[in-house]
Amino acid sequence: MKLFVKIIVFCAAFAGGVWASDYIPAQWWEFKSWPAAAVRSSPEISSQKIEEVYNVLDRNYLYTDELSKTASLEKGAAKGMVNALDDPYTTYFSAEKYDTFQQSLKGKFEGIGARIGIRNDQLVIISPLEGMPAEKAGLRAGDKILRIDETTTENMSVDRAVTLIRGKKGTDVTLTIKRDGRREPKEITITRGSITVPDVKGSVKQGVAHVEITQFKSQTAQHVRKTVSEELQKTDNNKLILDLRNNGGGVLQAAIGTVGLFVKEDSVAVKEKKRGGEVEAKRTNHSPQFQDVQTVVLVNEASASAAEIVAGGLRDLKGTTVLGQQTFGKGSVQEIKQLSDGSALKVTIAEWLTPNGTNINKEGLSPDISVERTKEDINAGDDPQLQRALEEVK
Repeated sequence: MKLFVKIIVFCAAFAGGVWASDYIPAQWWEFKSWPAAAVRSSPEISSQKIEEVYNVLDRNYLYTDELSKTASLEKGAAKGMVNALDDPYTTYFSAEKYDTFQQSLKGKFEGIGARIGIRNDQLVIISPLEGMPAEKAGLRAGDKILRIDETTTENMSVDRAVTLIRGKKGTDVTLTIKRDGRREPKEITITRGSITVPDVKGSVKQGVAHVEITQFKSQTAQHVRKTVSEELQKTDNNKLILDLRNNGGGVLQAAIGTVGLFVKEDSVAVKEKKRGGEVEAKRTNHSPQFQDVQTVVLVNEASASAAEIVAGGLRDLKGTTVLGQQTFGKGSVQEIKQLSDGSALKVTIAEWLTPNGTNINKEGLSPDISVERTKEDINAGDDPQLQRALEEVK
């Protein structure tokens, strides 16, 4: 019986690109396939037990029709292998789910419009997206998701949660959430909508350029270059507030490219610590355009992954002031490995370090200037973090 052995073989056989977090945790990706000669099973994984399990089922299982669904059995074997790693960021995608995943990275999909992640083994809202159904329904950053409809989130991966939360526009999903400061969980029903996420937004606040990066997509560094240039031209100074609050991450290469706009060329933007202890430096390759711009970076507890790379890189390389709250602390790197049938694995392959060697995984970046923005501030439309940043650059 070869179907389970095939899964083991293919899991070892295909390599891809790199993943840095999120409507889902995010990233840098590309896809490669090894030639057929390179396909082999791991000598440390025996197929004997898997074949024994199948043979017992084949001889004894009552519902024989289910045993004919080999694709489902293969998928189950792959999922089981991945789930045994107990890593919320290492995930198996069916071909259909992988296609949906790719669409989400383009910034257009149907769902509730919220970034989610794992904190202290608990599924949480990293940030609701401005103007999207999640925000309108009252979800807040830091809300713990206990149930999705009738399904408990205990030991649930982020990607599984995203699959359950997403759905067609006009349909409802109910999240049971626990909010700090409240004794009892609360059910919030959200009507899904069409979600479109711009990656960069610019404005001028009190005579200072203010550029928000909401996520890192493949073209974000170019969008940052354009937007910063446009907003600086509207001012009579050379000052910038780079706002990474509620940015759950995105394409790693875009984060490196963004760092490269502000520091000298060929600087180490981030380091990857791989298994075995090998450390690989990722360098900038953009010509710096804003190296002399006085910059303050805004972060909060919903700034994660690629956003943390930019904040940490600019602080280490340029001495940029980081202002706000402790960041989320997603410091692992994932890689996409596409399988032969169109399905894929997202695999944790490294932890990333700031240029000075700081590992922020599960800890986050501590701001140079700590300023809280409370729910009372948000409800009143006040932004003490932005106000303090404006004071800092003037």
